Amino acid sequence: MVEKFIEWAENALQGAELSNVVALNFNLYEDQDSFWAVEIVGTSSFDENDADWACDEVFVTRDNPFTWEEETDCDAILEEVTEWIGDLMDDTVLSRFGDCCLAAAVPFD
Repeated sequence: MVEKFIEWAENALQGAELSNVVALNFNLYEDQDSFWAVEIVGTSSFDENDADWACDEVFVTRDNPFTWEEETDCDAILEEVTEWIGDLMDDTVLSRFGDCCLAAAVPFD
């Protein structure tokens, strides 16, 4: 599944305007029983002391989230997606951010 996630994220990021993005928020949520979704939100600000930083959206994949079905609990999903994002962070697409990508957060809605 990680390969599909990375392919989806690379396609989303390649088509996005990233020049004003300083942080990425990977919004993870249970869409319905055993169906999970992740959206990427690129933001123009980041403040670890203010949870509303993710509201400063520059781009978002809300209309095209990554979705899959998996029967497990939310803790296992969070761990799995965090690993996927780690793999993605090592990828060349994210190297376009250079030093401007200050944070990548994975809130669980």
